[in-house]
Amino acid sequence: MKRQRATVIVEIDGKILLVENRGGLLLLPGGGINPDESHAQAAARELAEETSLLSDSLQFLFSHESQTNCHHVFRASARGAALAGDDAMA
Repeated sequence: MKRQRATVIVEIDGKILLVENRGGLLLLPGGGINPDESHAQAAARELAEETSLLSDSLQFLFSHESQTNCHHVFRASARGAALAGDDAMA
């Protein structure tokens, strides 16, 4: 079974928000979906954990399957100031 992941696209001032992971890669905020949460709940949680942003709205865009993962991609509007947290580098 493929790992289920939630990914969030956030636009702030005309720019797409990326986070830098510990390996130095720039990625969209996101991560694994826990068994007890919906795809949207996981997207909101990962956004908050990795950026400290709270989502005002989440819009499901599409799902994409790779060899090992199934990514559920959302677009979010968010409030607050983005700060690195969790898996993102400060």
